[in-house]
Amino acid sequence: MKEGVIALYIRAEAAREASRKYLRDAIERYLSSDERSCREGRNLPTLPAGPVSSWRLEKGEHGKPFYQDAPWLHFSISHSGTFWVCAVSGQPLGVDLQERRRKGKAAAKNESDNLGRIAARFFHPAEAQYFSSMTQDGSRAWETAFYDIWAAKESYVKYSGEGIGKTFGEFSVSDGKGLCFEVNPSFGPPAMLRFLELEPGYSLCVCAERIEEVRVFDLGLP
Repeated sequence: MKEGVIALYIRAEAAREASRKYLRDAIERYLSSDERSCREGRNLPTLPAGPVSSWRLEKGEHGKPFYQDAPWLHFSISHSGTFWVCAVSGQPLGVDLQERRRKGKAAAKNESDNLGRIAARFFHPAEAQYFSSMTQDGSRAWETAFYDIWAAKESYVKYSGEGIGKTFGEFSVSDGKGLCFEVNPSFGPPAMLRFLELEPGYSLCVCAERIEEVRVFDLGLP
């Protein structure tokens, strides 16, 4: 696939302990005969010998996984609720999935307060402002706002390789009134954000330097 095109593989009813198997399935699908033809002319290195299961999987300085035998093949994994997702591309990228925690109406006020405290601690002021504005209309829009922000921020730190750390609150995926579709931190590379629909109750975001298209593939049930 072209570097501006990202393949997103989804598996429902997925178990976290089977993540490596699902990753192999996704990579094999990405490198299938139909998709491999799209790679011609990109001057990529020859694929490592043997099946994907024999490739050496390593971790970078901040824990980001990569195949030592195919460092040009970039991927990012996230698991939440009953879904496992993997984004694959020829460029660095990050993906994050968040299941929203839904509770009864009686608990809604306390839940928004709890998320508000987390936002004040970890979010950029503009993001905290946007979240706070969503708590004013009596709906649960604040829940979607919180998890959309979190998914976007995690997708960026996965893309940059920084991981969640001291820089997590130093950049914003919101202008204070809504979500942004680009992020340009002073400490890291610029990137685009793409928010995707999975199913009600989930927030999903993909991040990369350039996103022209996200192609979604269903890996089916385990």
